[in-house]
Amino acid sequence: MLQLEINQRKYEMELDTGVAVCTISVTHFKKLCSQTRLESTTTKLRTYTGEIIHPLGVATVQINYKGQSAMGKIYVLPNNVDAIFGREWLRLINLDWKNIRQLRSDYTSMRSSDENGYD
Repeated sequence: MLQLEINQRKYEMELDTGVAVCTISVTHFKKLCSQTRLESTTTKLRTYTGEIIHPLGVATVQINYKGQSAMGKIYVLPNNVDAIFGREWLRLINLDWKNIRQLRSDYTSMRSSDENGYD
């Protein structure tokens, strides 16, 4: 999970380099960005299983991460989903890859010992 700020409010997002855009649930969007205008969009998103998702809209938000600041688009989804930090924001923000790789390595070790079979 990435810890960053959206519109000056602390927030955690899942990093997914396989996803083109950044997404957030409508519930979290209303909490974080109540004053941010939601624009209509004709964009359709496709999940890795092929399901089509129609965002409720798209908003431009301020992103802050480790001393960096940028304005980026975030797509608001109707379902209760994890917030995703995708490739679009990777073009705007330089991540601390050393620490991210370390976290991923720790997470992978934990998952491989998981008895639930989610490998």
